[in-house]
Amino acid sequence: MRIKVSFNLEYGVRLPVCQNYFLASAVYKILESRPDYAQFLHDEGYMHQSSGRAFKLFVFSPLLCKKRLIAGEEIVLGPGQISWIISSPKTEFITALAEGLLSQGSISIRDEIIPISNVEAVPAPLFQGEMNFSCLSPIVIARPNPNGGYAHYCTHEDQDFSDRVRLNLIRKYELIYGIPPVDDRFQMLFAPDYIARRDGKVTKLINIRGTMLRGVMAPFTVKGSPALMQVGWETGFGSQSSMGLGCIG
Repeated sequence: MRIKVSFNLEYGVRLPVCQNYFLASAVYKILESRPDYAQFLHDEGYMHQSSGRAFKLFVFSPLLCKKRLIAGEEIVLGPGQISWIISSPKTEFITALAEGLLSQGSISIRDEIIPISNVEAVPAPLFQGEMNFSCLSPIVIARPNPNGGYAHYCTHEDQDFSDRVRLNLIRKYELIYGIPPVDDRFQMLFAPDYIARRDGKVTKLINIRGTMLRGVMAPFTVKGSPALMQVGWETGFGSQSSMGLGCIG
């Protein structure tokens, strides 16, 4: 399930270039219409027993706007139309989100109050055995360092990138449906022509409260299980989805 929140600004709003933390905070603020659920999601999340990892099972895009001006570490969005995509397979999340958006009538990001002009459901595509997607936000995959210290953030050049995304999606599927997927085939390939045009510069650094993450932002093709593609569309591809990473369109 996916919701599109629209804003029609008569003036430009100044925000950090890395909006992830502030947008994540806005999501939890919106969910306060159901405080118990908001606290559970923030403090605990959905625990995948065999891996011992907790997942929030939602993802969101950055604020999307055609008119944008970057000035140092800040970005000015608007005036004009701005949209925000939020996705989750969890009915309780979407219901609480919709209730909060409708009751609040605006979102607060840092010092900016942005009035909402419309909230609508976005129909899912027909998921098939081969599909093309674009990145609305970078896909982050971290490979743990066996010797301790900093993790290695995988890029499009790492051969295990696709396999690690696949494992992440399988775990999310198991949490959503309670069983392993019948079809767990999955292979993703970033568009080589796009990478060539960008001279291989398709990674992006994301600063989340002083923690630097690196993700890949490029169009890609997926072959394999339509069910796993849907999980990725609803919960994000890769890790840190609840911080707005791995949102695809």
